[in-house]
Amino acid sequence: MQRQAARATPHIGPTGMATVNLTIQSVMASIHPEHIAEVTFADCNDTTVDAVKGSSAIFVALKPGVAFEPGIGSYVLDAGASLSNDVNPPREDGAVSAVDVAFRSRVLGVFDEATGDPIAGAEVADSTSGTFALTTSTGTVSLVFLPTGVSTVRIRKTGYAELRLPITISPRDTMPVTLLLTPIK
Repeated sequence: MQRQAARATPHIGPTGMATVNLTIQSVMASIHPEHIAEVTFADCNDTTVDAVKGSSAIFVALKPGVAFEPGIGSYVLDAGASLSNDVNPPREDGAVSAVDVAFRSRVLGVFDEATGDPIAGAEVADSTSGTFALTTSTGTVSLVFLPTGVSTVRIRKTGYAELRLPITISPRDTMPVTLLLTPIK
């Protein structure tokens, strides 16, 4: 019975992607979503890609100031480093470049604890400066307004309990932050 079931159910891989081989799945899993500028898939019928093995391929373009190394994954370069394909390398006049701010675009998502729905219009504020931004209809906000280092962030929305937590903005801390707000009963 188990052998028949195994033949009847094709292997879909550990992430549920039936047509993407495990090597590509492991590479894609090592790229932080916030480091991706564009993803393009060329299926087997796509003849627009003029490259060897250009069909049934996934092309990932990283944001300026982001690098990728096999076995390590994607990461934000130090402020002084640049890649040969960067469109905005560090500027000599001291102006802020894309490399300097690439890691500053950390994303925070706010969701209802009871329903899991995104919460639009939640105020996400830096407790020190009072600078704030409101979450979008997807419940997300970019934390670009926070200074580099650790800041205490205050999240509040009418009908929900206020939340305060430390958030670190640095080249090593780029993962999105997901928060659940508890409805007040």
